[in-house]
Amino acid sequence: MNSNHEIQNHLSAYFTLANDVVKTSGDPHNSVELSLLVLQCMEDSLHQQYRGEEEVTIATHMLREAVPYIVCDSDVLDKIDHIARVRFSLTVVARHIHRLYGTSKKSMPDEKIRRMFEAAAKLCDECKSPWPRRYFVKQLCRCHGIDSYHTVIANSEASSLRWVCLPELQANEVKECHDRYIVIGDEYKQLREIIVTTILSENSDKIDTFLKSPQNKWQCRVKLYLALHREICMNKVTDRSPQKFSEEGIDFISQYILSQGLITDKDFAQSLLNNEVWKLKGNIIKGMELAQQNVFCLLTHYMILMSEIPGKTTLLTPLQKIALDPTSMVNSFFPTMPQDEIQEIKEALLAARDKTNENPVFYRCPSGHPYVIGDCGRPSVLGQCKECGLQIGGERHVLRPDNVQDSGADRTETGHILGRATHLGLITAPERQLNRASFAILRILTHISMYIGANKNIQAVGQSIKPNIEETDVGRYILEHIDLDMTSIQNILGKNKDDILLLIHHLLARMMEEHTMAVREEDYPADMCGLLNKKSRSKWEEEFAKKYISPVLQNMDQVLKQSNEKIQKDQRLGADALLQILYETDKVQENQDILKLQEIPGVWRYRDLISINHLRQNLERSQEKLPVLRLFLKEEHHLRAIRFIPSIMRLQRMLMQKYGRKLDRAEATILKIQDVKQEMEKDRKIDEFEQLLKDFTEAWSCVKESLKTTVCLLDNNILAIDKSYFRAVISDDTSILYLIPTYLDAGLCSYILLYFLLKKQNMFIEQYCYQRKLS
Repeated sequence: MNSNHEIQNHLSAYFTLANDVVKTSGDPHNSVELSLLVLQCMEDSLHQQYRGEEEVTIATHMLREAVPYIVCDSDVLDKIDHIARVRFSLTVVARHIHRLYGTSKKSMPDEKIRRMFEAAAKLCDECKSPWPRRYFVKQLCRCHGIDSYHTVIANSEASSLRWVCLPELQANEVKECHDRYIVIGDEYKQLREIIVTTILSENSDKIDTFLKSPQNKWQCRVKLYLALHREICMNKVTDRSPQKFSEEGIDFISQYILSQGLITDKDFAQSLLNNEVWKLKGNIIKGMELAQQNVFCLLTHYMILMSEIPGKTTLLTPLQKIALDPTSMVNSFFPTMPQDEIQEIKEALLAARDKTNENPVFYRCPSGHPYVIGDCGRPSVLGQCKECGLQIGGERHVLRPDNVQDSGADRTETGHILGRATHLGLITAPERQLNRASFAILRILTHISMYIGANKNIQAVGQSIKPNIEETDVGRYILEHIDLDMTSIQNILGKNKDDILLLIHHLLARMMEEHTMAVREEDYPADMCGLLNKKSRSKWEEEFAKKYISPVLQNMDQVLKQSNEKIQKDQRLGADALLQILYETDKVQENQDILKLQEIPGVWRYRDLISINHLRQNLERSQEKLPVLRLFLKEEHHLRAIRFIPSIMRLQRMLMQKYGRKLDRAEATILKIQDVKQEMEKDRKIDEFEQLLKDFTEAWSCVKESLKTTVCLLDNNILAIDKSYFRAVISDDTSILYLIPTYLDAGLCSYILLYFLLKKQNMFIEQYCYQRKLS
């Protein structure tokens, strides 16, 4: 407490002195800028200081305490302090409101969270300023997406949510998603307006002139189809669209479009005009939720682009074939899928032969588990398989008859092998040659291709999915993956869903723009175009990301700034008042009174919080080398789990001392964590056990995705965790076997988790010493 008091005194002295210096400039804006600098530092400190469960209690207290300081002309530094607290608290409120009410999965708040919502409502109603409420809406929309705000508004009849509605936006706004097709350029925008004019006037003069001699026919078709989808199909969302077209007007343009020589696929054009493009879910219907509109507009953009883009052996061919000819890709190695890493271990061991004077030869036990024999490579002793316990090896250079020499066959599976999205976590680690962001974006493009492929041939796409699922479930299965991918990209890039959608639309626009005649004539080999093996897939992934994804990510902030400005200025839905608030188009006030800080718009500006993801994105755009920092950020998602190594080792030791030699395998299988807690309660070790268990669970969550492809070489055995164990959630009903390290079954989870973390720790230290030239 004394320390806090000292800090306040030092800050007050600094602020007074700095303010006196600033005042000599004669520009009152400088005093406001100084106040904003101090405010942002205070806000960042609060976000750093309060996390997890305590943030709700703290935020509630701060909101209740802030009203008089914001309303009255109090001391400037006190006001800055309380505005910083309000900004922090409303950010916490926005996160919890999104979690509870902003998605299709709704939950009820507990008593603590309900009290926080009530405190936020009281502040916004009593502070006599519109800015705190506007700031909350900005946080909700900019962090979680505009569709989250609209979903919350739909639930605003709940007494705890009525306060979230901005009074200035309640004049019957049209709930139609923004036209992100606009990123493909002014020609699209012009064509969109011409289509509206043609339908309303039933006169084709303007569209005739536009389509008479297009510079690039296939690109013109893409823009025309997108404009038709936007103006005709999206018109069905609500009865209050900007234009409601007559049936005669729709018939007129339909007949006109179908009569044009430019239109090569009359069936597709007819289905588009009839809003019947999708056999699966995807056609626009009245009352469609914003979140669904957003996704299906993206899928429609992708479908139209892939259907029209020319060239048979370009970098786009694998995605095109998954989308348009899924039968030809049933046995292909789909992009971003996991692969068998044992082959890489073999190659590493074989490459080390010259240094070790060994000749490693690989064998498989009766159950098919791999192991390796060194020295001359022939068996001379008997052993036990660490995975199943059966005998391995042989005697006098004769292999046991039920063992076999490994054929060298790669066990990487073809097709889509991730399983259900509900069993997966977010993408947290880079894979193969790709960074996390490129990997996640390529995965969503793969899933979108699969959805379009299923729309054309659901049986073929169903055959490519492993484990097998019902044909009727294919569409929902892929959409769940697309939703998970979207969340992964949000998490990796630190952007909201609206920005991610915009970024992918821009990526598609860039693919179209860069598909020149030279690109059309590219001749990539058949194994890359068909993704016929692991190596060709890896090579294709690397080249695709380098050509299309990396340049977009390099200029992400500029791309989003320019694209959002286009949408803000788009008058199709009229000047969108919500967008004007979100992107802060208000002009700087001439007369800014520092004593009324709460009324200055700049005080309530949205800003990205500084985070690891924020640092990573900036570094990836930087030209500086900074090898140690780059290594740290590349491995950060693993390194954050290293701090749990002591806890994992203590937990393992505690359980092995208590149960290691007292339980047989059958007893251990039925012993649950809940049973162990009861035992620890008797031993008065429950608090320690629960903390160690919490640390183990957090470490497991951090690196679980990486463990799926981790193999461990032990006593000539190659160990890996079975896929089935990754689907389990560690809870009171989980078997204790997951926590006790063994070389078999569930015990491999604990064993390989610790092995993986120790290996990562050593690798990072070695790399650090190498970069710093330390011995």
